[in-house]
Amino acid sequence: MTYKGNIVAYNNLNEDLKLKIDKTADINAIKTKVDNSWQKGVYNDTAITNLGNSSTSKAFRFNDWDADNSKLDSLYINIPVGRAFSGLIKLTLTSDYIVENAMGGTEIVYNIAKVEDVVFLNTMSINYISPDFAKCFYIKPLVSEASRLYIPITKAPNTRNDINIKIEIFSMNAIFDTVNAITINRDSDISQSHPWTPQTTSFMQKNQDNTISGSITSQSTFPFILKPYGQRAHMFHKDANGNLFIAPTAENGNAEWSLGAVFALDGTVHMPKLIVDGVDLKQSVSNGKAQVASAITGKGVQTASDATFETMANNINAIQTIGGAKGNGTSYMSDSSTIFSVSGLSFGPRVINIYSSNGGARIIYNPMVSHIADTFAFDTNNYRWHNYGGTNVQLLPNGFIATATAPNLLGSYYWEAFK
Repeated sequence: MTYKGNIVAYNNLNEDLKLKIDKTADINAIKTKVDNSWQKGVYNDTAITNLGNSSTSKAFRFNDWDADNSKLDSLYINIPVGRAFSGLIKLTLTSDYIVENAMGGTEIVYNIAKVEDVVFLNTMSINYISPDFAKCFYIKPLVSEASRLYIPITKAPNTRNDINIKIEIFSMNAIFDTVNAITINRDSDISQSHPWTPQTTSFMQKNQDNTISGSITSQSTFPFILKPYGQRAHMFHKDANGNLFIAPTAENGNAEWSLGAVFALDGTVHMPKLIVDGVDLKQSVSNGKAQVASAITGKGVQTASDATFETMANNINAIQTIGGAKGNGTSYMSDSSTIFSVSGLSFGPRVINIYSSNGGARIIYNPMVSHIADTFAFDTNNYRWHNYGGTNVQLLPNGFIATATAPNLLGSYYWEAFK
C-alpha cells in the first residue's frame, strides 16, 4: 500500500486557511448571481423585463403552426389579468421571409379597463403595420373575460412564418406576475376568415409607393407634409377640440408629404387628391356639402352648395322649426265657395287653422294627417257639429288660399299659420 501522506480535512486547517476557503465560497456564490444578472454591454438571456411592478414586458417566439401550410391557423395570447384591470397593452409583432413574405411587422396598442365581465373601455389602435405582414397575419381586437384577456391572431394559408411577439403592459395594477404568466397557444377555432382585407394603420401613413393610406378619425394624429417642390410647406395640426388649422413647417424642401393643402411661397395652393379606403376624401366632402346645403335650403334658408361650413352652420341656426303667424281676415264668395286668402307672410306655412268670428265654423289643415282640410260647421237645426270636409288648401311661399263649400263660413275670421 502506497503512503499518501496525512489526510487534510477542513477541521485540520488553521483559522487563516479556513477563512480564505470561506471567502472563496462566498465569492463563487456572488459570481453566480452576477453571471445571471443584467449586465451593461452583455447579452442578457431573459424573456421578461420590468421597470417596477406596473411596467413589464415579455417576449416570445412562436413557430408551432400546423405542418400543413395550406390551412388557416390561429393562436391566441392569454393574459390572466384577474378580476380587475385598467391600463395599456402594447403588442409588437415581427416576421420575415420564410415560406411567404411577411417582412416587417406591426405595433398595436390596446386601451382596456374592466371589472370582471363589465368592460368600461376597450379600444385598438394600430400604430403601424407593414403591407407584407398584414397579408400574412390578422390581429383581432382584445377580448375581455371575467378573469382574463386574450388576443386572437390568424395566419394566412400557404404560410409558415415564425413570428416574434413582445407584450408590454403598463397599468395601475401590480402586473409583474401577470406578465410572467402570459402564454401563447394554438387556437382550434379560426378567429378570422380568409381572404381578408389587409389591416392598415389607424392613422395616416406614407407607403413605399408614395401613396397615403390609413383612416382619418377623431383619434388621428397630425401633422403630415406634402412635398412642396422646393417651396416652403405648411402642415395641418389639430387642436384640443379636434379642429384643423394650418401652420408653417420647420422644414423647407426636405418636407415630403401631407394630409392636405400645401401653400407655396408664390401664393399658390397645392391640394393633392387623398384616397382613403378607396374614397376620394375631397370629392366625398364636396358631395356631402351639397347634400347638407340642399337640406338647409329645403328648410327655408337658401344655402349654396359651395358655402363654407361656417355659413352652413349659421344657416342651420337660422332655420325656424316652430312658431308662425296669426291674424284676422274677411272671407268672400266665389262660384258658391267661400274663399279665405292670406298673403304677405315671411314663410311658406305648413299647418293652418281658421276660425269664423261667430264661432260657428272652423277649418283645420295638417298635411301630415291629410292633404284635404277638415271643415267643421255648427248645424243650427240639429244643434251639433258636422264635419263637411272637402276644403281645398293651396299653400303659397308667403301665405295660403283655402276654398270651402261648407255653410256658415262667410264673414270675418281668425287664422293661424305654422311653419
